[in-house]
Amino acid sequence: MKQICLLSCCAFFCAVCFAVRLGNLAVGADDFSEIQDAITMAIQNEHGGVVTLESGRTYRLGERTETSSGPLLIIGADGLTVDGNGATLLVHPTRMVFAIAKSQNVTLKNMTIDYDPLPYTQVVIQSITPESGTLTFVPMAGYPDPMVSNNYADFVPSDAMFYDRDTRKMTHSFLRLRTISRDDAGVFSATFHGDAGHISRVLAARKPRDFLTIKLPYQRGAPLQDTDGRILSTDSTAIRTAFSNNVRVENVTLYASPNMGFTAMGSQGMVLDHYRVMIKPGTDRLASLCSDSAHFKSVTVMPKLIHCYFEGMMDDAVNVKISSARVLKKDGKKLEIGHNDIAWDDIAMEPGMKVSFYDFDGKNHLGFSVLQSVNRTQYRLAEIELADDVPGIFPGVLLYTCPENLLEVSDCTFKAQFNNALLIRPAAVIRNCWFEDVNVAVHAISHEPIEGPMPPGLMTVENCDFIRCADAAVSLYVPSKNALPEGNDSGALQLSTCRFLLPHQEGIAIRSRNRTAVDVNDITVDSSDGKVPIAPMQGF
Repeated sequence: MKQICLLSCCAFFCAVCFAVRLGNLAVGADDFSEIQDAITMAIQNEHGGVVTLESGRTYRLGERTETSSGPLLIIGADGLTVDGNGATLLVHPTRMVFAIAKSQNVTLKNMTIDYDPLPYTQVVIQSITPESGTLTFVPMAGYPDPMVSNNYADFVPSDAMFYDRDTRKMTHSFLRLRTISRDDAGVFSATFHGDAGHISRVLAARKPRDFLTIKLPYQRGAPLQDTDGRILSTDSTAIRTAFSNNVRVENVTLYASPNMGFTAMGSQGMVLDHYRVMIKPGTDRLASLCSDSAHFKSVTVMPKLIHCYFEGMMDDAVNVKISSARVLKKDGKKLEIGHNDIAWDDIAMEPGMKVSFYDFDGKNHLGFSVLQSVNRTQYRLAEIELADDVPGIFPGVLLYTCPENLLEVSDCTFKAQFNNALLIRPAAVIRNCWFEDVNVAVHAISHEPIEGPMPPGLMTVENCDFIRCADAAVSLYVPSKNALPEGNDSGALQLSTCRFLLPHQEGIAIRSRNRTAVDVNDITVDSSDGKVPIAPMQGF
């Protein structure tokens, strides 16, 4: 039996609680509509609302259909809580989970999210031929066949990740599939995009009976847009927040996603508290998500990540950046600008925000100003007026909004995943974190015309452990010293009370390029092979 109960709370709380209770689920049941109806009712309550799922239940969000499409929508909410109460959302890969847009003070908490079927397959390598750039494989027991194709796109969904047969951990190497074929005996052969020499080197480092994960293709739906053309929902992430403020994700565990886990675009004051992305315990899974665990862009009030756990994703754990805009026309202090990031993102600027200007390749800082007015003329385009004229502005110049506060990452654990644990551009403080078997633990960069902010900010790292980081533990990069304003503490690193265990004596603890100042206190550096590290600090 399915039931939606409307329960009145006492007037003291000034809210209405909506409890969603479902009986035993039939095979193939889809609970999307019931949960969406409850969320919609709660949003319509002028005092806010709480949607509570039944403890211990598994709710199914089934395959996308013409009448049941897209994620659960939270649009225009103010003061909404969706409390999973310990329930599990089991999701089909054609569907994302939550899309939050034009909302504020929204909390998602106390739930587990998993996907069935999984959005990737796992295979065992049978043979490797580095000279020809090929390998053969068979799917692991219980996992589906990959897509047979002579035309895999040279793009991220075609990435195949390698895992060591003994440790079952990611090796931080991958190749991009070009073709997959299958013979009559059920053995698959793969070729790859890219330089032949690079492919040969990657394959030569692998062994028969190592593993691969291969992402599976699923039908994607069209994005949801508002009347102004802004995209409110896409299939890029399990939980997406757009143009919203003060969204919290608390005690949420994510075991899989066909793309990212959580994204925030043009949204301010996000908090992830006990947000866990991990390989599902008690299974033979090698991975968790097919992309980033958390991805923030065009945010000026920086997010806070507390007591989070990240493991097994096929890209970065956390990526925080501010997307650039490009000057199209200039008339004194009045500018016409266009958004410079991917097509489904929009300008997220408001009057009063501070902006920073750079030349077209991001190597030379031109100056700062404050936005006096912002008039969006159409999707991804706007007219702005500055408080002060900035010399050197011409069509093609880049501008970024400046962060209003520090990014905070504290008491978080980062275990083996493919790429960076923390890929961050803004000023940040990172405290009491554990990094183990990641590629790069803290990667603070500013090197391209799309992603900033520019200039990069002060980086404080305190009381952290860095265990066997494959490429480097802390890697800092600024494209040129001219990118740093005079008298600004941007580009500085303060690192204290940290411990580094390098994977081998050639390992790197800290790598720096064009940083203006590095202050290192009370650190220890050792090597897993027991040998004295050769050059654990580079670029000083």
